[in-house]
Amino acid sequence: MIKDIHLAAIFGLIAFMIMGMVANTTALADEEHKLALLVGINDYKYDKEYDKVRGISDLSGPKNDVEIMRGLLVDSFGFPDDAEHIRTLMDEQATRDGIIGAFKEHLIAKAKKDSIVVFHFSGHGSQLKDTKGEEGDKRDETIVTHDSAHGGDPKKYPNRDITDDEINQMLAKLTEITPNVTFIFDSCHSGTMSRGSGTPRIAVMDERPRPQYQPIFADVQVSEAETDNDDTIRSKGAKYALISGSTAKQFSYEKEMGQNNVSHGVMTWHFVKRIKEVGGDATYGEVMEEIRNRMKDEPNTQTPQLEGSEKDRFVFGTKSLVPEPFVSVLSVSKGGKKVTLDVGKIHGVTKGSVYEVYKPGTRSFGKEVKPIAKIKITVVKPITSKAKVVGPIGSKGIPDKARAVERQHNWPDAAFRVHFVGVDKSEILKGVRARLKGFNHIEEQHRDKDYDLLLEEGKGKQKGFVIMELGDSSRISRVAISGNDEDVDRVIEQVTHWAKWSNIRKIHNPKSRLDVEFEIESVDVEYADGSIPIFTEDEDFTISVTNKSDENIHLVLVDLSSDGSVTVAPLTEEDQYISPGQKKEYTFTAMLPEGLTRVRDKLKLFVTTEHSDFSPLAMKGLTRGKMKGSAVGNPLEKLLSNAAHGMTRGADKAVHPGNWTTVERTMEVRE
Repeated sequence: MIKDIHLAAIFGLIAFMIMGMVANTTALADEEHKLALLVGINDYKYDKEYDKVRGISDLSGPKNDVEIMRGLLVDSFGFPDDAEHIRTLMDEQATRDGIIGAFKEHLIAKAKKDSIVVFHFSGHGSQLKDTKGEEGDKRDETIVTHDSAHGGDPKKYPNRDITDDEINQMLAKLTEITPNVTFIFDSCHSGTMSRGSGTPRIAVMDERPRPQYQPIFADVQVSEAETDNDDTIRSKGAKYALISGSTAKQFSYEKEMGQNNVSHGVMTWHFVKRIKEVGGDATYGEVMEEIRNRMKDEPNTQTPQLEGSEKDRFVFGTKSLVPEPFVSVLSVSKGGKKVTLDVGKIHGVTKGSVYEVYKPGTRSFGKEVKPIAKIKITVVKPITSKAKVVGPIGSKGIPDKARAVERQHNWPDAAFRVHFVGVDKSEILKGVRARLKGFNHIEEQHRDKDYDLLLEEGKGKQKGFVIMELGDSSRISRVAISGNDEDVDRVIEQVTHWAKWSNIRKIHNPKSRLDVEFEIESVDVEYADGSIPIFTEDEDFTISVTNKSDENIHLVLVDLSSDGSVTVAPLTEEDQYISPGQKKEYTFTAMLPEGLTRVRDKLKLFVTTEHSDFSPLAMKGLTRGKMKGSAVGNPLEKLLSNAAHGMTRGADKAVHPGNWTTVERTMEVRE
């Protein structure tokens, strides 16, 4: 089962679970209720007393991390600088009991409905044996408290770590009170040491028998016999942004930073520095994009990750930015005439398609925003593409981190087929048919079968609308018509939208060597049309994925909703990864959009042998009136808020065409 927060992605990083009620003005900030618990451990009680190899070494930077984090919260975001609002635990104060007790007393007990709460931990991270089998690597991630030991006689040197299960318990309790939470962890979790510039924040894994922890809360219990199926443990639907200092396979380092050469966690230092530069006018996603690029210059490999549902929330703000999808420019040739994009065949890219390129950080790509270049795809690889400049280019050329948006899609295969009903009696449909003749990828299908989209002017109660149906007779959307010149434009806009949606649906690789089993499971499930599982609203269902291949795979789930939206449901790096022969299960909740009694969606699983970013596939839904009984909606909107972003790879790394595949399933939700 998926864990809500995998400290495998947390530890080695800074995890900010933000209660986004921090205002961007001082006046508003003063009115909001803010709480912070900041923990920094330089000095560990046992150090190397019991074992020079397995002992927990002291650190130099955690207390400095706490100070700059406190300064950021107070000076830039209006947190009152007093013990009532900000509590710090340093060294011997930061015991297991001390941290858990402060969390209960200072955060949970004081939090109000809309409080802004920050929990920050800076110190060692580690692992314990996972006897429940929940973790893919059979290890539970932990944060190492001041009074914890990882070797020697357990009676004299007890393990006092706080586990990821216990973090989930505290998170669940806190998010029951307020939706605006920030958790910060600047620590490692990997079980081995490494050499390099700087000090990794990692305590060697405790190989002794796992200690029996007492439940933190009587009504939220975690024992080795329980699984994450228990909704009392899972913080379902919690809003948070979780920022990771490194991937699950990397270390988070501390070293001397800045002009004064003061020891800090590398991630913490860059994070605080960047936020001070931009203030509240940046989202977590935008901040992390910049930090990833800056940290490429660090001597140690450390790639920050962003997880959680609030990646588009303004940092310490109350609002979220609704982003428009774009493609990242990975690299630019020396002459500036060729670029490599972070999308490929598995994302539906085709040779000959045209993109417009915009400056780094561009949020909107409408007509009012001028592109800096136009490029055309020349080579399509499985997960990257190469393009050449074909249009005017700015005097400064194409910079690093530029963003590209597809403007003309080239359909080298079968065109998108549109069938008209009653076109001879409808002036608007005549106008649409005439306009569509100018699209080389859309053609009219005269027969009333084998079409991708059907268009018909409504009658009776549907009069005043153009009705659209997919080829499987699913009514998907309608366009209001009022007898003016804009009617045809609105219909054409939706037709081209559905053409792109259909193109994503059709992505497949017949030459793949990967073998994956993908099933939708539930107890006593009914079926429509003999094979489509039916779920009632708010019913939990399980998706199972089994890797039958002889190599490791990574997966991403995409929901193609019949409202025209494409929702990418990225999982944490750990949840994406499935080893040969392994089966993983993921639990979701079915839902119906307001006003609808039935929905039917396509769940498409993309499988690769290495990480790939699928966010460019995302599409917004189409505006439509309420149509009861129509197949519209998104049953995955209550998806657990797990995400893994910023996966990078070498732009020119060759990938065998057989190294990816797709699997699709259909499900229905009813009242």
